[in-house]
Amino acid sequence: MPGVAEVPAVVQTAAGDLRGTVDNGVAVWRGVPYAQLPVGERRFAAPAPLSPWTGVRDAVEHGPLPLQTRSMVANDRRDPTVRDEACLTITWVRENIAAFGGDADRVTVFGESAGATSVLALLASPAAEGLFAQAIAQSRALPLIADRETRAEQGQRFLSLLGVTDGGVEGLERAAAA
Repeated sequence: MPGVAEVPAVVQTAAGDLRGTVDNGVAVWRGVPYAQLPVGERRFAAPAPLSPWTGVRDAVEHGPLPLQTRSMVANDRRDPTVRDEACLTITWVRENIAAFGGDADRVTVFGESAGATSVLALLASPAAEGLFAQAIAQSRALPLIADRETRAEQGQRFLSLLGVTDGGVEGLERAAAA
């Protein structure tokens, strides 16, 4: 892996140029979007590729975190962190990692708590085959994993609480628009 001095401040990705920064001797690019925002017609749809941009886009600040309620684990503290649906700001890594001095054959996926559970789901998913070479699941939340029947029952209960009686993506979209 090249040293920081060898990594350019501006890299060319498939969607456009990104300007990063150096933080404590480490080259970093933060808040890099990997897909179109999941709003409007995109809500509940699979991520769609970014539309390319012109010029150089700054990638020096973290993007917003996903919307969620206050944390029960953190004594119900009020977290000042920006939360927004515009949170698809992580890793289309295989296609672009070389521009950042990385190796597409040595990508590691990492998650903690519920994120660790997501890592375990990725390890079990045929659709994730070849996307990463290594995985780290720290403090996994295994109680979140349930069998298909239990997940279907929980999903139906959730839809019922939302008042969605016809199911499917269309029902969720109507509930979200209400």
